[in-house]
Formats: sequence, C-alpha cells, structure tokens
Amino acid sequence: MNPTIDCNETFEIWLLEDDYRQFETLQRHFLRFPQRISPKQLVRLSTESEFLARVHRAFVEESVSIPRMVIMDVMLPWARLGEEPEGVKQPDEVKTKYGFTTAGVRCWAALREAEKKVGAPKTPVVFHTVIRKEEIGYPAKFEDGKTGYVSKEQPFDQLDAVISGLDEKWDEMNWPETDEQVTENFVNNARMKRILLEGLATPIDDCVPFPA
Repeated sequence: MNPTIDCNETFEIWLLEDDYRQFETLQRHFLRFPQRISPKQLVRLSTESEFLARVHRAFVEESVSIPRMVIMDVMLPWARLGEEPEGVKQPDEVKTKYGFTTAGVRCWAALREAEKKVGAPKTPVVFHTVIRKEEIGYPAKFEDGKTGYVSKEQPFDQLDAVISGLDEKWDEMNWPETDEQVTENFVNNARMKRILLEGLATPIDDCVPFPA
C-alpha cells in the first residue's frame, strides 16, 4: 500500500528554528523525498512572536492551514532585531534576562491552548533543541501522547523515528537514507551551541514557565 502523505495534500509542517543554517539543513532533510513533501509545505518560523501570530491565523482567523506537524527549537528570540510585532501579547517571561531559553515551551503551550479552544486534535510536536529534556521537564510536563523530544546532538534518523511514533502516516513512509555528512555538520554545530549555553550564569530551570 502506498503512503497517503504526498505533495498534493494541503498540509503544512511548521519548522520553528531561528538559525537559518539549521533550518536549511532541516529543510533539506525533509525534501530528500520530493515525491512526498514539497518546499511550499515547509513553513519556517524564526521567532516566538511569529509562531504565536501563525497560531492565531490558523486557529482563530482560519486564514492559513493548521499544521500537520511542528518541529520546534526551544531557544528563540521574541522578535527580529528592530521589529515590534503587532497583534501578539509579549509574555512577561520574555522580558527576563534568560526568557529566550524557554520560548519553545511557551509556543507549545500556546498551540495546545488554541487547539483546546476550537476543539481541534492535538498537532504532533517535536522539540528539536540543544536544551536537555530534563531541563524543560520532558516528558512529565508534556504527557499528551503527541509531543516528542530529540536532541540536536542526535542523528536525523532519531528525528525520523520520533516523528513516526507521533504520526502513523509517517510510519508508512519509505524514507531514503539520511546524508551522513549533513547530519555530522548539524550535530557538530549543535554541540557548539550547547557549550555556549552552558556558559549562562543561571540555571535553565529557573526560567521555565508552565501554565497552571
């Protein structure tokens, strides 16, 4: 039986990633099977405010498609340099010195709240980050059956495996082999970011906000 996901479907995969080089690598990874996924189906979102605005457009205004899958980083800026987003409220945590380290957690919470309000099924979400899973309370604080975690220091094969576990249609896909050189470059870049992160003067746990 042929997989049911293909380029003719009107679905989107949201890639929440502020590092353009890492986004390009993720994009290349998904597009290695062009018969199934096309570039127009991969939506890049690079800031927390951009993600919140997209959630509003998808679930409230219904002017864009609800995502089929979200791959999200955790450390993200609120907005681009010099930009003042309109129509989205800036959370108090953003204003703290290390608020950017948990932006993805707030984005996840906003997505789940939007889905709940309109009665939509939960979108599969994969945290793809250098932040350790225990630093964001994974899996205990995300036990909804549709949220996964993959360290950026792990090979892309692990990302594929987690996606397949969250979406049965993905499990039907006969994905080509991943490019080992691309994976190695991505992982090395992630490790450097982790080293920089560990130089922060405050524990990440002190910054993590969760809805009551």
